Amino acid sequence: MTRKSFRLCGAIIAATAMAGCTDDPTANLRQGVASVSTSLSYVEILVGDSVVLTAQTRDLQGNALPELPEITAVDIAIASVNIDELISGKPTPETQFSILANGFGTTTVTASGGGQSREITVQTWPASVLVTAAEFGGQVVSGATVQVTGTPVGTDGVAITGPEAIVVSFSPGDADKADVDAVTGLATAKSIGLAVITGATNTGFVATGQGSFEV
Repeated sequence: MTRKSFRLCGAIIAATAMAGCTDDPTANLRQGVASVSTSLSYVEILVGDSVVLTAQTRDLQGNALPELPEITAVDIAIASVNIDELISGKPTPETQFSILANGFGTTTVTASGGGQSREITVQTWPASVLVTAAEFGGQVVSGATVQVTGTPVGTDGVAITGPEAIVVSFSPGDADKADVDAVTGLATAKSIGLAVITGATNTGFVATGQGSFEV
């Protein structure tokens, strides 16, 4: 066999070997959705605010797949979801969505696709307390009583509703100016000056607010 023949045989063998290597031995692992991933699995949001997250379907190797997850909220009274259709899938294969806190409590948002799902725990909190009384902004005679109320509100100033009750307790800004019952909110004017009453929630994230009257 000539040297030219040897070279031809070597080229054929090399080409055959390269052709054999083009088959991906892990290709079967990428068939179908094996899991759904989300950018966060737990979020805390003030009522009235929202947070943006992403979700992807993945194969057994963890590669992102073209199938975009669907997003659903379990209890929209606490939190609802909105999928950004303009951004989702562009340029990466993921669903971009926002979770809006509507009321106080704990709920779940689910991302699902290809028979798989992932849950996101959502904890919402009141943003502040609206402390009010008919006498606020005016003058009160020393010794007079003032009925103070406290309403938990969101960042939009709207009163919070939800399945979990929020207890508001009261305290005086200056005990020399006024006393206040922590539970009932009944305040008593004392010495001359500005009497400040603070309302605070009993939740894990303590929201506060203040109101005042002149003594």
